[in-house]
Amino acid sequence: MKFLLVDDDHDFLALLKQGLNAQGYEADIADSIDKAVSSFSQNHYDVVTLDLNLKKASGFEIIQKIRHRIPNVYLLVVTGFASISTAVKSIKEGADDIISKPITARSLLKKVNLESHPVAPKETHSLHMHEWELIQEVLIATDYNITLTAKQLGISRRTLQRKLKKRPL
Repeated sequence: MKFLLVDDDHDFLALLKQGLNAQGYEADIADSIDKAVSSFSQNHYDVVTLDLNLKKASGFEIIQKIRHRIPNVYLLVVTGFASISTAVKSIKEGADDIISKPITARSLLKKVNLESHPVAPKETHSLHMHEWELIQEVLIATDYNITLTAKQLGISRRTLQRKLKKRPL
């Protein structure tokens, strides 16, 4: 299973790619429409995630190009500005689904129904990396409320803040 991740946020792309690789999936990244077109012209992808708000263009411009060149790809629109009108327009343009940011590799796999069929990981990650991913998931679930996140994780707020400063890469 191969992913193409299209977004202009380099940190987001790096974390998502790292998370997919940790689950045993292959992922390529593109930070512009030109790079995305070049990537899917040269490679076969099973899933394409596409940010709608790219720096120099709208993701809507590329949805039909992707659908035309790779008709069987699962096209997932990822946006920080999700609304009903955005979702309707994305689906009409040819997207299979829409998800709002922030997302993790686990939530992406769940969205494309791959979580129940994981590929064997290529390498194991440290306990520190797994802890980081759990913290991120709880942060997202609590809308980035530090106090509530610390309470759900069963640690002090200060300890959580220290852990957040030590970002594993």
